[in-house]
Amino acid sequence: SIALITLFGGQLNAVLIVLPTLIFMLSVSAGVHLVNYYRDAGGDNQPLAAVLAVRAGLLPCTLASCTTAVGLLSLLVSQLKPVRDFGFYAAISVLASTAILLLVFPTLVGFRWRRSSAVPTAYQPHSERNQLDAKFTHFIAKHANLLATSCTLLVIVVAVGIGELKSTVKIENMFERDSEIINNYTWLEQNIGPLISVET
Repeated sequence: SIALITLFGGQLNAVLIVLPTLIFMLSVSAGVHLVNYYRDAGGDNQPLAAVLAVRAGLLPCTLASCTTAVGLLSLLVSQLKPVRDFGFYAAISVLASTAILLLVFPTLVGFRWRRSSAVPTAYQPHSERNQLDAKFTHFIAKHANLLATSCTLLVIVVAVGIGELKSTVKIENMFERDSEIINNYTWLEQNIGPLISVET
């Protein structure tokens, strides 16, 4: 992620500092999905389970990565350059990390399998947990239209106030105008001088 900033001629700023952490967490999330596909394919008892896991996870992981990237690219409409930079580099990093994960996963799991092929898998196809998952999946499939309609209505309801959202980086804009901290800011600026952000 940080290397991409240099590659595209950008500069590191206070917002981009959190980029590696974000990409790390998203990569771990995608990795968890691949491990579940790996277990479904037979886990440590199946030499080709890693390849089958990547085949099964290729489309879902790619779609999730692309939708996340689109969401991050929406930050490009911000008036703040650091936020625009964050959206751009985060989107590219998400796509790159997903591609790397899909390419590296079979090799790493295959290496682990060769070293510890005797380790039993924890996957049990008829366990109580998997039966509960099956019931939940069946419920969602059976009531798909109702759930989709409910979620769409919920999105419409919560989107009513979206026009009131305003982005800011100024601390004082995050408080009510008549709050104590704003009154203190005003008094200090009128009686002492302009305030600047400092680190101690």
